[in-house]
Amino acid sequence: MFNKKGFTLAEVLITICIIGVMAAITLPALKYNVDKNTWATSLKTSVSVLTNGFAQMMASEDVDDLRDTTLWYEYVKGDTGSNASQEVKDAIKEELNKYFKVDKMSDGVPTPVYNLQNGVSTGMDNSLRFYLPNSTTMNIVFYKPVFSASCKKTFCNPVANVFIDVNGDKRPNTYGKDIFRFFLSERGRLYGYGSETVNEYSSGFKKWQDACAGKDPQGDGYACTGRVIDEGYEINYK
Repeated sequence: MFNKKGFTLAEVLITICIIGVMAAITLPALKYNVDKNTWATSLKTSVSVLTNGFAQMMASEDVDDLRDTTLWYEYVKGDTGSNASQEVKDAIKEELNKYFKVDKMSDGVPTPVYNLQNGVSTGMDNSLRFYLPNSTTMNIVFYKPVFSASCKKTFCNPVANVFIDVNGDKRPNTYGKDIFRFFLSERGRLYGYGSETVNEYSSGFKKWQDACAGKDPQGDGYACTGRVIDEGYEINYK
């Protein structure tokens, strides 16, 4: 007769504990990597949808400058933020809904928005928030129409700040992770903060090579938009 040796209860419990610890360490990192890929892919899609929408807006009104469209010429004159009259808000939503499917509109953001250092940011608080398909939201800070007599830059007079939140009201609500900040040009193009084009427009904005470099960038996270786009819509940092 041979003695059949198995695992003792203590050995089994120790093994389960080790597996549990390893899972607790690795699973969050794996999930975050999946989330980063999802956010970056969604951002690419959103930029394409918005760019096409603004192009359609100009084409339908036979203009080549967003400042000549009904939206800017008629409504972007007074307050177009969360303090605007309901009549103005509804008119803006109606104009945008012609070119983007706007499920609903709200003021500002429903939950706090953070920078990469986990500090609360108020950049979107006084803007209008538009809920688009696929759980994406777009906050817009409109600029009143201003025209330059002559300009040789890629764009001279941005018509709005656009904040794309690729997963809507869900966390982490952090710039450079699921929220990305853009300038909307008078030609309907979106230029990410941190890009060469934005720096060309104004040297007061930092390039991503200075403000979002390395594996663990800090700061407000605005410039990370330029990095994500330059690196082929990939989030290559924590």
